[in-house]
Amino acid sequence: MLSFDGRNHFKVHLKRSVQFALIAKIKKIFSPKLRKSKNKYIQIGCGPHLFKDFDNVDFYTSSFSFWKKKRDFIPHDLRFPLPFQTESYEGAFSEHTLEHLYFDDAKFLIEEIYRVLKKDAIFRCTVPGL
Repeated sequence: MLSFDGRNHFKVHLKRSVQFALIAKIKKIFSPKLRKSKNKYIQIGCGPHLFKDFDNVDFYTSSFSFWKKKRDFIPHDLRFPLPFQTESYEGAFSEHTLEHLYFDDAKFLIEEIYRVLKKDAIFRCTVPGL
C-alpha cells in the first residue's frame, strides 16, 4: 500500500513522471512524423471526450501498447510540432489543455495550432478562469 505523506508522496509522483517521460520518448520514435488530416477540424487534448468529424489529438497513453493499429485518437506529445501539414484544418478546438503545459510549451502549441489552421479558420480555446 502506498503512503501519501512526506517524502513518499514525492517519490510516487517522481516515479510516475519518469515513467511517462520514458514512454513518451519511446512512442515519439515510433510515431509518424507527418500525418494526413482526415477531417476538416482538429481537437487538441481530447482526453476521453472524442468528437465525431474531428481529428482528435491527445498525449500518449501510459502503456506500451503503441503497436496496436486501432486507436480512437491520434497520440502525440503536444510539446513538439504537430504532425500535420501547414494549413490543413478549417477549425481547431482545445478545452482544458493549455493549463497542463509550461508557459513556453503552451505558447509553442498555440503557434503550432495557428500553423495547421487555414487562413480565416477559427480556434476555440477554453481554460479555467482565475
